[in-house]
Amino acid sequence: MTRASRARRLATGAVYGGGGVGLAGAALVTLLREEARAARRRVTANRAQADPPTGNGVYGRGRGKPIVFAVLGDSSAVGLGVDAAGETPGVL
Repeated sequence: MTRASRARRLATGAVYGGGGVGLAGAALVTLLREEARAARRRVTANRAQADPPTGNGVYGRGRGKPIVFAVLGDSSAVGLGVDAAGETPGVL
């Protein structure tokens, strides 16, 4: 195998590999956009006309040691989809 043929094979492999990675990336971007569009439609359709209830009061028998936790997602953090303030993540 000559040096030129090895270089040609290497270049061909790089083109196919790069094209495959690019195609996979484009497919992933398309999939994520469609999932975001579907989630946006579903949240908009199920959203109540009023804002979600606030859970910023003091709940329970008294003051205890506060717990700190993180909630992923803005709609989950504000309690979108709950009916009473006692069901919001800040209260639970």
